[in-house]
This record gives sequence, C-alpha cells and structure tokens, in this order.
Amino acid sequence: MIQRTVSGATITITPNPPIIEWGSVTLTCDAAGFNITREWMNDGQPLSSGDNIILSEDKRVLSIKKKTDSGEYLCRVSNPVSSENASDTVNRMAPLTPGLSAGAITGIVILVLLVLEVAVSVGSLFHQEKG
Repeated sequence: MIQRTVSGATITITPNPPIIEWGSVTLTCDAAGFNITREWMNDGQPLSSGDNIILSEDKRVLSIKKKTDSGEYLCRVSNPVSSENASDTVNRMAPLTPGLSAGAITGIVILVLLVLEVAVSVGSLFHQEKG
C-alpha cells in the first residue's frame, strides 16, 4: 500500500485579524494526506489543552482564551511518510474604541492653555499701552 505525503498545511484564524482582546481566537490546521496527526506549538513550546488553551480531540482546532497566549503558533502535520509545518501569529492588541486617546486629550488641553496664555499676554500689552 502506497501512502501519500502530507501537503498543503495551512492555518486559518478566526476572527481575522486575530485580536484576543475581543474574545477567544480559533486556529484551524488543515492539510491533505492520510493518517494525519497534528502537534501545536506556541513560540517553540508544545501545547496541550488547559485553562487558556482548548484543543479538539483530533487537534485540528485550537482555541486561545487569554491575551497572554499571543505569539507565533505552529501546527506540525505528519503521517508515517512525511511532515509539514504551517504557522501564523496571534497579536495581543487592544480593541479599537471610539473617541480620543489620553495623549490626544492631553495635547489639546496644553494647546488650549497656551492659546489662553497668549491671549491674556496680548490683552495685557494692549491694556498697558492704553493706560
């Protein structure tokens, strides 16, 4: 019996872009071939199911629950004939919120104070010249 090599290993991430702050992220590892086994790694370390990580029974689907689990994820797909890797990155980012950032608000306040100081100084000069 001739066995086929593993080919076309890919990782699909949902949601895309993968931003953990919005909730969990799901990585799905697919490949063509027979008698496939999968192994997941995060930043070079093997993964198994736990509090933050949930693996499906066949290890095809990996769910990440916490933002501390960002980084590069690798899925190694293998059978007795060959193996192939697929990788992708999950980023730790804050969700986009409407409104101005604290830095923008600080800049606006400083600008308003400077404009007021200039206005008061100019007014004071005109008042002194008339008086």
